[in-house]
Amino acid sequence: MHQLQTEYQQSLNQGQYLQPTIKMWENYKREIDYISEAVIEWKITAYTHLYQLLKDCQQSNLPLSDNMLNLALGLVMFANSLKLPPIANNYQIKLTD
Repeated sequence: MHQLQTEYQQSLNQGQYLQPTIKMWENYKREIDYISEAVIEWKITAYTHLYQLLKDCQQSNLPLSDNMLNLALGLVMFANSLKLPPIANNYQIKLTD
């Protein structure tokens, strides 16, 4: 009986030890779900938006900026946390006839 009580107490302690890790992974999952939904929503109009945006930048000779993309906030925050720019630093719009 004493051995069972000891094992039970150890399993309770392990559960309490793992609780913060479980909470952290649940938070990551919620964040990923949020970003995924935002990207799916953004993709609905992305082709048309990007086409018009690139066309406007080409005609006005203005550089394309991150803000012009209207990316989902969660995606921008995720990219920033990984230090990934939404647009490559050396990106240029080529004029074609």
